[in-house]
Amino acid sequence: MIKKLLLLSTAFIFSAGLFAQTALEREIIKSATDPVKKRQLRLSLTEIANKNQKEVAQYLKSHPSLAKSLNSGSDERWLERIDSNGNPVFLVPYNNFVGAKTIGVNKVQNNGNLGLDLKGQGMNLILWDGGYARKTHNGFSGRVSYGEEGKLESDHGTHVAGTMIASGPTFVLIGMAPNATITSYHFDNDITEMVVEASEGFLISNHSYGAAVDSDTPVWYYGRYDAVASSFDNITSTYPYYLPIVSAGNDRGKGLNFEDRGYDLLTDRSTSKNVITVGAVESVFTYSKASDVKMSNFSSFGPTDDGRIKPDIVAMGVSVLSLSKESDSASNMKSGTSMSAPMISGGLMLIQQLYNQEQSSFMKSATLKGLALMTTKEAGDNPGPDYRFGWGLLDVEAAAKAILDLNNGSSIQENTLNSGGNYIQTFTTKSNDRISFALSWTDLPGTPLGDDAVEDDSTPMIVNDLDLKVVSSDGTEYFPYKLDPSEPTKAASTGVNNVDNIEIIHIDAPAGDYRVEITHKGALANGEPQDYSLIVNGGTPQTASSNSEKLEGLSIFPNPARNIFNVTLNAATASDSIAVQLYNTLGQIVIEEEFSNNGTFNEQIDISGVNSGIYFVKVTDGSRSSTRKLIVQ
Repeated sequence: MIKKLLLLSTAFIFSAGLFAQTALEREIIKSATDPVKKRQLRLSLTEIANKNQKEVAQYLKSHPSLAKSLNSGSDERWLERIDSNGNPVFLVPYNNFVGAKTIGVNKVQNNGNLGLDLKGQGMNLILWDGGYARKTHNGFSGRVSYGEEGKLESDHGTHVAGTMIASGPTFVLIGMAPNATITSYHFDNDITEMVVEASEGFLISNHSYGAAVDSDTPVWYYGRYDAVASSFDNITSTYPYYLPIVSAGNDRGKGLNFEDRGYDLLTDRSTSKNVITVGAVESVFTYSKASDVKMSNFSSFGPTDDGRIKPDIVAMGVSVLSLSKESDSASNMKSGTSMSAPMISGGLMLIQQLYNQEQSSFMKSATLKGLALMTTKEAGDNPGPDYRFGWGLLDVEAAAKAILDLNNGSSIQENTLNSGGNYIQTFTTKSNDRISFALSWTDLPGTPLGDDAVEDDSTPMIVNDLDLKVVSSDGTEYFPYKLDPSEPTKAASTGVNNVDNIEIIHIDAPAGDYRVEITHKGALANGEPQDYSLIVNGGTPQTASSNSEKLEGLSIFPNPARNIFNVTLNAATASDSIAVQLYNTLGQIVIEEEFSNNGTFNEQIDISGVNSGIYFVKVTDGSRSSTRKLIVQ
């Protein structure tokens, strides 16, 4: 297994007291993309786009009244494609200060309690919507540009952009990242344009829209993993730093898919594995318990047909006051998951900005997603995730604290798992309240289901199925949360998760050490390695220096060693079980073996597969441990 800690060296510039995303950093992000996969993605998506354009043109030719309506300039719908049954599929927009407070943005800006002033300085967000944001609006101060020409402004796009980056005109209109910039697009060619922006090294895009549904929409359409979702996963797995934020939709309460009691209403982009899908809740002025987070009366619930935890997260989307396109000083109020998604987009951009400030690099999208979802504020009726609130309410403050506490009370690693390989690492508790573990990865695109899909086809869309398990020092095993799509109102359980590419374990009132084990089921696709992120909050990697009372008579020889080394100790003073661990200089476990103490202890450890270098051998009998440096030749 190839392992690498997420602290890659990156050049940076100093701007307004904070680190910004520079052209050189984007070049580093761009270089992380496999050129062969990049070419394959472009060819695949171009073929799909050409097919859709041809079929749409033919459809509009035979439906001239629809063509006239769509070209009128006042219709914000876009005819995206014609499905295999000949039906048109439309994209429609889903219909700031309090929102920022709801997700904790105020805690990382000036006058916040973390001593930070994160406002998106030097950061750029990408926006696709039903029309451009009004770039002359006073609230944007010249920070909006257009990624294309020839499209019209829209009130919806202006409102969404305002939630992300508005700097006024009044304090109640200030957005999540009021010093950031936005590149604004019309959503008629989003997938192809996403490839362009992702290939340029940009990090986050907002998509407050989705497929239009009505009472005639067939029930099999809901929750289905379709070609659009697969395309989003194709882009994000090719460009590992790029994270789209997608609205869950506003279709609950319309009597759609009534047999599922308001559940199973997600469509197209929102069912993608690698995006963050956002639901909408009411404002939260003060949070003290899960019931403080009130669900809106419109936000679409999951699950996906294969039972994945969707939506992923929630933010304020009820009665959001933001900018309007009616004039350069206008504002208005809107509700919808269209309004909650940009709360998340702006908040996550601040988290990326802070990480860059602290570590001189940016997180991969899987890392950012894992950090955001594991540090949410609890919402819903039961502990853990559900199909209404996802993992809960975004907590920018908690995510920021985890970054500020790296190496002291938290850990972020970006690793690679080889086919047939595993990862084992022990973490020492640093918090008496909770220790949390998150395994997150951008999965390869699944095979999309066709336009005549079976209703609620439960075929897992996961391609590389990684697994997370945590074992305490007393042998207790902990498994990640999972949900049951056949009983969507049921509380989350824990166990082996077979569908999600985000796995989270929370352990309350922790004590001692916890061993993390990451494996995978079957063979990894094409035998190629799978990158993943491991985020730990409330614990740090156990290192060779974290010793307790020493073992008596410990001897390790030969040293330097080649192929094998021996461990002996005074067995009469040791417990019945003795563990031997070999650590590298990064504090990662390379070899771990456990032996029985039969009155004499003289064991031989095989290191024939270990690279030459400096290592540490830790020998533990449960209550005591000793460590020796070992040179492997």
